[in-house]
Amino acid sequence: HERLKLLSFSAGVSIAYIFLELLPASFDAVPHLHRMLFFVMLGGFCLFHLAEKHIYHHQSTRRESELTKTHLYAFFLYHFFLGILLAQMTAATFLKGLLFFFPIVIHTLASTASLNEVHPRFKEHPLAKSILANSTLLGVLFAIFFPLSLVAYYSLLSFVVGVLLYVVIRDLLPEDEGGSPVYFVSGVLLYSFFVLFF
Repeated sequence: HERLKLLSFSAGVSIAYIFLELLPASFDAVPHLHRMLFFVMLGGFCLFHLAEKHIYHHQSTRRESELTKTHLYAFFLYHFFLGILLAQMTAATFLKGLLFFFPIVIHTLASTASLNEVHPRFKEHPLAKSILANSTLLGVLFAIFFPLSLVAYYSLLSFVVGVLLYVVIRDLLPEDEGGSPVYFVSGVLLYSFFVLFF
């Protein structure tokens, strides 16, 4: 029950952040990019959904080690992109980076838990866990040495927003009667306060 409460709270935080910070940030893009960025956002959502469905569909016909690698590559790229965005946002303003940091921590925990559930043997691979744990840091280092152009930044931001929406719906929102509406609303209100007043 405590895990479901935490997931509900985390989902509330993430939903508030997506709708009050990330989506408006996408609208700050160069005017002629607006419509294209929605396609990129949709692409991020669909790509992760289709990749996960492909993995589950072939789970019985492919070796478990291959599935674990596929999942690992997807999570690595996702968190690598998060690291790039974290560095870019922190370079703009420290507070903007800080507001982005907490949802990243939540999603990192959710992603690792999801990978553990799908591939129980993942726990036995310290190297794989280490790679995933450091993927965000590698993204930060990449962005420090190779800053993104404005177009690349907003394109990556839109892609990540699409993926975040999928991850929140798929991994953080408890299904059916599970979860706690009170904790969900608390997460929404708390992060809404931080986004609006800081």
